[in-house]
Amino acid sequence: MAVSKFESNPDWFNGPEYLWRPEIEWPEWHIDKTIIDEDNEVKRVVNTSILSNEHHGLDRLFSLFSEWKKLKKITSWLFIALDNFRKLIKERKHIRNKRHPEDENSVDIQNELAVKKSLNGVTKDVQMTLPSTETLKRSEMAIIKYEQNVHFEEEIHVLQNIDRGKVLKKSSKLFKLNPFIDDNGLLRVRGRLERADLPYDAKHPIILPKDSNISKLIIEDIHRSVGHLGKNSILAELRQKFWIIGASSIIKGIVSKCVICRKYCAPFVDQKMANLPKERLISDKPPFTMVGMDFFGPFQIKQGRSLVKRYGVIFTCLSIRAVHLEIAHSMDTDSCINAIRRLISRRGNPEFIRSDNGTNLVGAEREMREEIERWNIDKINDFMLQKSIKWAFNPPARHTLEACGRD
Repeated sequence: MAVSKFESNPDWFNGPEYLWRPEIEWPEWHIDKTIIDEDNEVKRVVNTSILSNEHHGLDRLFSLFSEWKKLKKITSWLFIALDNFRKLIKERKHIRNKRHPEDENSVDIQNELAVKKSLNGVTKDVQMTLPSTETLKRSEMAIIKYEQNVHFEEEIHVLQNIDRGKVLKKSSKLFKLNPFIDDNGLLRVRGRLERADLPYDAKHPIILPKDSNISKLIIEDIHRSVGHLGKNSILAELRQKFWIIGASSIIKGIVSKCVICRKYCAPFVDQKMANLPKERLISDKPPFTMVGMDFFGPFQIKQGRSLVKRYGVIFTCLSIRAVHLEIAHSMDTDSCINAIRRLISRRGNPEFIRSDNGTNLVGAEREMREEIERWNIDKINDFMLQKSIKWAFNPPARHTLEACGRD
C-alpha cells in the first residue's frame, strides 16, 4: 500500500465516523450468542463428586504401624491398661459397698472422706506390668478376630448358625477352604490334616483377608525373620500359622520392593573373556592330541588294615573336552610319569600337555602342594622329549589357560 493512499484514508487517523457522534446515536449490533455443542474452542463443564468412607478407629490405628511386632506390643499395653481400669473400678465398688451397703445417698462427710482415702490407696496399688507372652498372644488374637469380623462378617454369621441349616455360598472366597470357627472365635481352615502329627496352627491355619493391612504386616515380619530368602520360604513359614487369601501376590509385591532382596537377586556381572590359547583351536587331529592335565585328591583308601592316600589324575582333550582319569599312588615324579604312560597306552601319544604350576594350586591340599614342589621337572621333561611331547605350565592367575578347570 502506498503512503499517499494511507494519508488520504481518514479512518486510520480518526477512526469510524460514529465514534464522533453521541453514544445514543451509535448503531446497534446484534451478536449471535448461541454455542455450538461440537465447537472445540468451547470449554466444557464437568461435574465431579467425591465419596468419603468413614473408617473405624481401629482401622486408622492399624494403618499407623509399619511392623507387626510393634502393633502387638502397643495393643498389649492397651490390654494391660484396660485390665487395670477394670480392677480399679471393681475395687472401688467393693469399698463403697463395704462402707455403705444400704443407702449411698445418706452419707456423712466423715465417711465420704474415709471412702476417698481408701480409693486413693487402691489407685496407688495399681502397678503397670510389662507385656508378657500371654498378653502378646491375647492382643494378637484380638486383632485377628477384629479383622475377620470386618472382612468375613457374612461367612462368620453363616458358620455360627450352621446348625439351623445355613450353608456357605459357593461364590464365597472361603468355600474351598472348608472353614470353621474354633473355641476362641477365630476362623480357621479345616483342611484334611486332622490326623497329621503337626501343631494345631499348622493343621488349621488362621484365615486372613488379602486387602488388609494386618496381612501385609504379618508377611513383612516373616519376610524379615526368614532372612530375605524369597517367596517360597516366606510362604512355607506363613503356612505354619496363617492362611492369607492371595498371599502369593502380596509376597511378590513385597519382595520386588525390598532393596535387600533386589541386591540378592541382582544379575551377575559378565566378565569379558580373553582369547583361547591356540592349542585349543587346532582342528582335524585325533582326540587327546592336545591334553590338559591336573591332580585332585587325596582320597583315603583302605589297604589291608591300614589307610593309604591315593590321588586322581584328570586328562582332558583341549579340543573336544573329552575326559580320561587315572590313579596316582603318590604325588612323586614317578607316579606322574606312570599316569602319563597309561594315558599314552590307551589314547595314543599326545603332542602337547598343559598343566598347572605348583605355585598356583592355592585351593589344593597342603600335602599336594608340597609334593608338587618336590617333582623332578628335569626328569619329566626328559620323558616328554623322548615321546616328542611338549609340556607347558600355566602362569599364575591366567584362568583362560587353565587345563581342566574352566571352558
